[in-house]
Amino acid sequence: MTGIIGTCSFSFRLLSLCGAKLKILVVFGLLFLALSPVIELYLVKLLADFILSAGEVLSDMQKLFSVAQILMLLVLVYTLRYLVKVGRVSFINHLMNRLQSRSGSVPAWLRAVLIEQVQIIAIFVQLLAMGAACFYISPFLGVSFCIAFFLFYFISNRLYLNQLLVQKKLRFNNVDTKHEVGNHKVYQRVRAQEISSAFGSFTAALMFFCLLGLVALEALVPVSALVGLFLVRLYNVTLGMFCGSAMRMARALAYVELPDILDSVKGR
Repeated sequence: MTGIIGTCSFSFRLLSLCGAKLKILVVFGLLFLALSPVIELYLVKLLADFILSAGEVLSDMQKLFSVAQILMLLVLVYTLRYLVKVGRVSFINHLMNRLQSRSGSVPAWLRAVLIEQVQIIAIFVQLLAMGAACFYISPFLGVSFCIAFFLFYFISNRLYLNQLLVQKKLRFNNVDTKHEVGNHKVYQRVRAQEISSAFGSFTAALMFFCLLGLVALEALVPVSALVGLFLVRLYNVTLGMFCGSAMRMARALAYVELPDILDSVKGR
């Protein structure tokens, strides 16, 4: 069976159904997703600088400029985040409409698959940007990020493949009642999600210990240490989102055969 990355490539293959304008919008959306954590980290740096400079003598104009920068970045981040989320839904609706027009019937669960795939792709892009930020703060922190993420992906991918098998077995379970099968589906999905998320927190703890070591060795200035601390927290939260999307995608894929969808796209 295909892993998480291979499965998510299905959404990229469906870009053939999109016009040039929509493809450009998708590229810009991915670009913002890459910039989003960088902008948030820069915002944290500005806040840290502003707080740490509280004891210094600053003119009213300097204070006003710092506050204005922070407010502008907040507005920028949340405005673009809103536009990307709305654009994501429009993109999925467009794909569903085109698939419907080509094949005549589309599985209802396909929408859920596409939603989670697009979310996972967005998370991968953000994690890539976080990794670059880690290397910018410190090469040691960057290396620890790579090790932590590869360990996390290896475990979460195994859990995802196992969950896909479990959900497919439960789909064809004719022994238990529908109510019992539904309970099993939710329990298995949440259990796999929490195990994967717990391991993600463990890898975040590895990064945190690396950050503490750099601070103890005085290899980081206070502002960089605060930004690194926020980055580790952001990494942990993002992995939690990844785990939820991956396991929900596994549940939806139990009802969808992606190769058949691709055949209909190719006109076979």
